[in-house]
Amino acid sequence: MNRLVTIVWLLTATLGACAQQEAPAPPVAARQKLAPEKVYTYVEQMPQLPGDGGQQAIVNEIQKRTRFPSIDTSKQMRYSGIQYTFVVDSTGKVCDAAMVVSSDNLAVDQAILDAVRSLPKFSPGKQDGRIVPVRFIFNIGCILVR
Repeated sequence: MNRLVTIVWLLTATLGACAQQEAPAPPVAARQKLAPEKVYTYVEQMPQLPGDGGQQAIVNEIQKRTRFPSIDTSKQMRYSGIQYTFVVDSTGKVCDAAMVVSSDNLAVDQAILDAVRSLPKFSPGKQDGRIVPVRFIFNIGCILVR
């Protein structure tokens, strides 16, 4: 039996209003003792997928890669208010993917995270001419599975 999945993705990236500033870098010897690299939420040049397209391209790619689990087709399931996050590190790889606000369905959450983790390598973000890691936070308005 075929199942129909209707997905309404009202995704928006929650980003800061302006670029974040950092103090000047300490000498090399001191840098080795510092905590992990600072992760930005907004930078002068945001990470982009191959082929450009900005944040909408990221949303489209995640939608395309999301494979929702099979469900009992006699039930209609609606999930809303879902929020997830991930970091594009300084090499352009996606890491630290996690749910911020869960759908309360582990299989749905896992499908979203699997799609995020399968994203291709990004061109990394830049701040003040330096390559830096950037955190994205996306909201899903509604997922309707029927």
